[in-house]
Amino acid sequence: MPGTAVTVRVLMFIGGAFGLLFGGLMWLVAAMAASGGRIGEQVRRALEDTGMAMSGAEAATFFGVMGAVPFVYGIVSIVLASLMGRRSPVILWAVVVFQALAALVLVINLFTGGFAAVIPLLFTIAMIVLMLLGSTRAYYSRSGSSH
Repeated sequence: MPGTAVTVRVLMFIGGAFGLLFGGLMWLVAAMAASGGRIGEQVRRALEDTGMAMSGAEAATFFGVMGAVPFVYGIVSIVLASLMGRRSPVILWAVVVFQALAALVLVINLFTGGFAAVIPLLFTIAMIVLMLLGSTRAYYSRSGSSH
């Protein structure tokens, strides 16, 4: 496997792990927001202070959906990274399409005020470029066992 593909694979494993952790954290916040306890009240008060007054159930739904996005990203990223050892054009293009969709979500996030999306967007663009380099495409277009 060329170094370009190995780099993308490692970045996808790391990004996938962060996606799972961040999604899980958001679900934890959702559970706390839904609870009637002191922490749930603090979560709802913090939302209210930002102009997003919500009931416990609404806050739980909000954080639940917000946690699903990075969690699903994490699962798909780890699965694709695991499959990258297989030499198939399908794997190459699955990774490129997945990263392109991730870039689209990050660009939308960037234009809606999520300026922290700039760093993951740069990594996503870098992964697309690395996957489309000639050596990477040549590796995935060859059939047979790995070199």
